[in-house]
Amino acid sequence: MPPRKTKDVEISVYVTEAERNQLCRFAEIQQKSLSKFMLDAGLTVGMNTSRENQTSLKSTDLTKIKKQLFVLCRLVLFLGSSDRQHTQKEMLLLFQEVETRAGEVFGLEGE
Repeated sequence: MPPRKTKDVEISVYVTEAERNQLCRFAEIQQKSLSKFMLDAGLTVGMNTSRENQTSLKSTDLTKIKKQLFVLCRLVLFLGSSDRQHTQKEMLLLFQEVETRAGEVFGLEGE
């Protein structure tokens, strides 16, 4: 069995008597010390929040990629179906129109 780590840092938490009693009951139900219960609860909430933030960022990144593919596909389809060369100004206007439409579809205006 590994040696037990001593914990020498104290954290003070101010609660009402009723809140303290409730925390003690919850710790007892889980068969943990009050310190262990509060530490586990705090770390769990922190990890869940971090996980939710990561998931949200991944979702936003995927949406941005989908938007970029939407724009690229629209431009390629337009150019492939066109019989003539387009000026740089025409291409820029088309790109801006497609970007605006993509922003409406994916809800990422300005990104």
